[in-house]
Amino acid sequence: MQINSIGTGASAAIPNQQGAGLTLPVESSDSFGQILSNALDEVNQEQLNAAQKVEQFSEGKNMDVHDLMITVEKANIALDMAVQVRNQIVNAYQQVMQMQV
Repeated sequence: MQINSIGTGASAAIPNQQGAGLTLPVESSDSFGQILSNALDEVNQEQLNAAQKVEQFSEGKNMDVHDLMITVEKANIALDMAVQVRNQIVNAYQQVMQMQV
């Protein structure tokens, strides 16, 4: 799964204590929902690629076992990361809902 930057718009430099500038996006052309949807599509594509390679291997097609294992592990790591992001989003939602106004 490829990690893309959130914003493609203008960027602002924020100096840190050592004087080096950190670049953060000021505006984003995609909404949070669209970014999340794109990330989930990438995770789904990794899962489909792994399933296809496992199916080809089980059919006895000539393929590299190392490539198969790498593809399956990439799919597993992408899924684990998606689950952790979901857990963090749920946790943030629960904290916001517990705030007293």
